[in-house]
Amino acid sequence: MGMTPHRMPSVVAFDQERDRILCGDDAEAFSSRFPDYVVREFKRDMPSASSKFYRIGTGERVRTETPESLSSMMLSAIREQIHRVLADELGHGFQIENVVVTVPANYPEEAQHATKRAAETAGFINVSLLSEPEAAALTYSDLTELPAGTRIIIFDFGGGTLDCCILRRDHDGRLRVSHANGDPNLGGKNFDEALTRWLNDRVAEKSALPRENGRFDVFGDGDIGISLSKRKLWREEIRNRAVEAKINLSLTKSYEIAIDRLSLVDYNLSPLLVEETITRDDFDRLTRTYVNKAVEVFDATIREAGLESDAIDRVVMVGGSSNIPAVSDAIRMRTGMEPLRTIDPLTAVAQGATIWARRISIETATTDDGLVMVSNHNFGVRIGFGQLEVLIPKNRELPVETEPRTYRPATDRATNVVVPLYQFSEELVTRSGSGPISVNADDIERGRAYEIGRVQVDGLSGANRFIDVKFTMDRNRILHVAVKRQSDGHEFVVNISR
Repeated sequence: MGMTPHRMPSVVAFDQERDRILCGDDAEAFSSRFPDYVVREFKRDMPSASSKFYRIGTGERVRTETPESLSSMMLSAIREQIHRVLADELGHGFQIENVVVTVPANYPEEAQHATKRAAETAGFINVSLLSEPEAAALTYSDLTELPAGTRIIIFDFGGGTLDCCILRRDHDGRLRVSHANGDPNLGGKNFDEALTRWLNDRVAEKSALPRENGRFDVFGDGDIGISLSKRKLWREEIRNRAVEAKINLSLTKSYEIAIDRLSLVDYNLSPLLVEETITRDDFDRLTRTYVNKAVEVFDATIREAGLESDAIDRVVMVGGSSNIPAVSDAIRMRTGMEPLRTIDPLTAVAQGATIWARRISIETATTDDGLVMVSNHNFGVRIGFGQLEVLIPKNRELPVETEPRTYRPATDRATNVVVPLYQFSEELVTRSGSGPISVNADDIERGRAYEIGRVQVDGLSGANRFIDVKFTMDRNRILHVAVKRQSDGHEFVVNISR
């Protein structure tokens, strides 16, 4: 059974006239005419899935969606497409119930749960999560001879996020993840925005708007004398041309951008034609900050793993943004080796998910599937004001079940206690050294530590008011917490979900 590979951009559009939801390429095409009804790049907001809302549409047709609901629509569209492709071969009665969904390596607990719920809402029953760099590593190891002892780093630079993952081929043939790192807010979107701003300024120079309207900026909030609907169409056109230029500059030294659909009819002027040539050097200057940030993540991954760059045998580049020449050049200069592109950077993650799905579907629960995963964050409990204790450290082999940790309430007469559960960064662990992790208001504000859930324990009485806390993390990197009341052995079990 074979399927033609197909990429579906993470874009959702709402066609109110025909009462339908469009996803992927259809949504992209719809955006050029109705940008108010289109949402893209929402995967970045999954870590805020419970608090982030999108207002889509205008007037009385406004609807509210979340990153989770939009992700569910995308997954549902993918499921329907697979049904259409395979219906002739398997019959119209077959059902797709199992799915492997790839996620960024540094996705926090809330984002992983939201992703899993989105897949279940889309109609999948058994949902397995796999980190994107791990998926790419499976593709690479499946297609390439990888001798025992070889250490590789997957540099996965996508449209919204950057992941770096170090893996090593064990002598028993297994592929072992030793360290993972990343930046959930660094990706091709940043490059798009930098080039879009530049192009907006070029349009401003060519537009010759009246002085009293001030600086021309369709992305700002100032009054430029143009209706809101026209302004949004202009934004979409400028953005699309900027993205087009970015892609072409990976192949050529310069690119000519032509915009001929912008009309300044609000000023009774003739339609505007903008022709602007941008060179790769111009693009590199505009985006140097983001390339430098990507290299910093690369360096931090190796450093946190306790390695030197010469300990890495191969650097494998995947993700659309890895095609940007300045990115490859920076990694080459850092390592002294040529970054490898032996696998398709745009489909490597999807291929890896397919390999993983095949392995976990045919192997028994006691058979090794060839991939050793690790936890991507530190997890623990708050043990006092401004103090955290690690139960599952970052990069612990999975699945893992901790030994019970014993705690007691702050007061001897307490009949109940709340156990706050936290996820926190490696930076806090390093800063605090051995012992409890110190955390302050600034750490919370900057997202270095945040509460991911709570366990309420009632019924404490008598002389023994102690509780035992145990953390378990499965290979989906879903955290399960059990708090046992020592007095009678009763357990309060929570699967973290917000």
